[in-house]
Amino acid sequence: METHRAILHAAAELLERAPYRDISVERIAALAGVGKQTIYRWYDSKADLLLDAYLARCIEALPPVVAGGEPLLNFRNYMRRLVEYLAEPMVEGAWRALLAEA
Repeated sequence: METHRAILHAAAELLERAPYRDISVERIAALAGVGKQTIYRWYDSKADLLLDAYLARCIEALPPVVAGGEPLLNFRNYMRRLVEYLAEPMVEGAWRALLAEA
């Protein structure tokens, strides 16, 4: 699992600082310190990997709301955090690239 985490971390790092077209499986593999074959063991394409890396970063930044407290207040707070997170320049660029590729 450590290898898989390294791949996701490398992919997310590249997605945050490089245009989608400039990211390759080779670059991700080099940054993660693994071979391309290792990446293709888990992912069929660059897009699949980058989407998984992006979602992992989102979950880290915006963990799900734990049950308890006032539901409407929890929802409002989560939505506020989500909007702030999505407005960050590096996140905005990442999701634009992924949506364009889709």
